Amino acid sequence: MTLGEKIRRLRLLKDMTQHDLGRALGFSDATADSRVRKYERDVMAPKEDIRSKLAKILDADMSALSDIAICSDEDVMQVLFTLEQDYGVEISRTEENTTISFRNDSVKEKILLSYLYSWYLKRSGLPAKDSPTYEDSLVEYRKWQARFPYDLKDYWIDQEKKITKKFVHPVEKYKEEYLHTEAVLKVATLIRTLREMITLGLHVRAHIQPNNLRDSVLLIEVSVADMLDPSVQSTEAFTKFLFFMKSFEDYGILKKKEMSTSEVGTFRTYYLNAAFLMPLSEIVNTMNRYLSDNKITSEPTGDLESSMFEMKYEDWLRYYNPDINSFLS
Repeated sequence: MTLGEKIRRLRLLKDMTQHDLGRALGFSDATADSRVRKYERDVMAPKEDIRSKLAKILDADMSALSDIAICSDEDVMQVLFTLEQDYGVEISRTEENTTISFRNDSVKEKILLSYLYSWYLKRSGLPAKDSPTYEDSLVEYRKWQARFPYDLKDYWIDQEKKITKKFVHPVEKYKEEYLHTEAVLKVATLIRTLREMITLGLHVRAHIQPNNLRDSVLLIEVSVADMLDPSVQSTEAFTKFLFFMKSFEDYGILKKKEMSTSEVGTFRTYYLNAAFLMPLSEIVNTMNRYLSDNKITSEPTGDLESSMFEMKYEDWLRYYNPDINSFLS
């Protein structure tokens, strides 16, 4: 689909004539029709400022007005080849269907997985084609596609605001208390905090993601629902955790943080330089495996499995307890 065809489709979704759109763009009565007609026939490409106005008027994301045009079967195949190479797309076939699928565990970018999940929910929510409401629902679905990902990003922004509002003062207070009693930031304190979070049943995940041949990223994911839980215990645990993430950000160890949403809920992911924190992935995974199964509780039970875990836990605290400043020396 060419840019002109995209403009025409979006205009019709808004139930606007070419003249209506031209006037909304600021063209005179005499030229409104002809300018929009030239855009839609790809005789003239709208400049960047006009394209921004088009997106706003047509309630569309700028990505819906891209110059990328898929106009032939060969174009479709080249796009699919790119998706296979860069995003792990796989092809399968039966007598009835040829299926193109993403393996969720092979898609590196959590934002893309969130987009796919959002699309799945919206598409599966359409009524059957023989339903009297199908045509109206399809129009709303096309409008949702045009403005995508506005709705999802607005939701994430709202969640971020709630997290900031809840934790900005507690984290600052904890920082003052911690730095008053501790000379340096110790990784063992973070390990204790992660154990506390997992023991409370909070959802914490960590794994290493290869970035390139010389670098890797440690991802720590925490549940947004858990973060916004009003209980005192979870609030205290997340306050400590967020204090460390803010410290890592100040030191340049935290590269970015972002929201993602899937069947298991909305998570906030912290991307950290794995060269500094590689052992944390194994530590978190081990604690998850034991603590979340209630095999190990906050109070040791004295059995063999519990004792072995406690020995490993004490080793972590003893041998993996550098001061954060040492990462940068």
